[in-house]
This record gives sequence, structure tokens and C-alpha cells, in this order.
Amino acid sequence: MKHKDSIEEVISLVNEYLGIDCTKHTRRRDYCDARSIVVKIMKDDFYIGWTMIATYFEERGTPIGTHASMINLYKRFDEVIKYNALVKSCYYEIVGEMLTANDMEKLIERIRRIKDIDKIIKIEQCLNNL
Repeated sequence: MKHKDSIEEVISLVNEYLGIDCTKHTRRRDYCDARSIVVKIMKDDFYIGWTMIATYFEERGTPIGTHASMINLYKRFDEVIKYNALVKSCYYEIVGEMLTANDMEKLIERIRRIKDIDKIIKIEQCLNNL
């Protein structure tokens, strides 16, 4: 896996920030929430597939499930940050640390494209109303 060192760093940061070991084999909520941060970052920032994420945890001695479990953790993340401020701040701090100047330029470009799409949608809606 080409991002193994970066993933280890993310896991280390999550563990340090939350004061737990998210690779521990348990179903306690705080551990699952921590794993959801790791899965979210692995998927969104490193573009790793669901099966590979599950395999990665299994190789670390944490058989937390199959690709379906990873999808569940990923989908749960958006709900978790609504009620768990600690998880939310942990995620944004880690993602902030991972951003470089080059990443910021890409992010700004992505935001510009989204704004352009919004403009196109508004124009299309106006045209449909004619």
C-alpha cells in the first residue's frame, strides 16, 4: 500500500488527539468514532478502496469487518460529527495538518468549480422557467 506511512501517521494523530488506540478490537462508541475518522481520511484523502481499508485494519490485528463495515463507518461519520464535537475537532485538525500549500490551491480550485456549477444550475433553472 503506497500510503502506508501516511496512514500510520493519521492513526497516530487520531490516537494521540483522542487518547485511545483506535486499532483496539472493541465496539465501544469512542473507538468506533475514532475509526470513522481514519476511514473517512483513508477514503477521501488517500483514495483507498473499501476492501483495502478493511485489509489494512486486519493486518494491524484489528479485524473490524469487511468492506461493508468500512462503508458503514464512512457513512456514520457525517452523523458522528453532528453530536460529537471532539471527533469533529479531531478530524478538522488532522485534515488541516495534512494540507500543504499545493493542496490549498487544489481546494480553492475545487471550490471555484463548485461555484461555477451552482451558477450553471441557476441559469439552467431560469431557462427551464421560460
